[in-house]
Amino acid sequence: MYYTKKGRSAILLEDLTFKGGNMAEKKAAGWISLMFVGCLVLGLAIGLLLNQPGVGVLIGLGVGFILMGILRLTTKDTQD
Repeated sequence: MYYTKKGRSAILLEDLTFKGGNMAEKKAAGWISLMFVGCLVLGLAIGLLLNQPGVGVLIGLGVGFILMGILRLTTKDTQD
């Protein structure tokens, strides 16, 4: 349990976790997150090969965010 400085209100750890409705939503959120991390690592690897790791990480982040948005939209449509 986490208490604020004043101690008046408490935030349970359960409130900070994923509150998906079913197991399919939890699995989709899990592999979408893995795709994001994969894009980031792939961007870093390409950046290291080209001696520009910072640029590679930023490209990986951009591609990862775009892919994550597309995948979330498509999985939301198929689950409804």
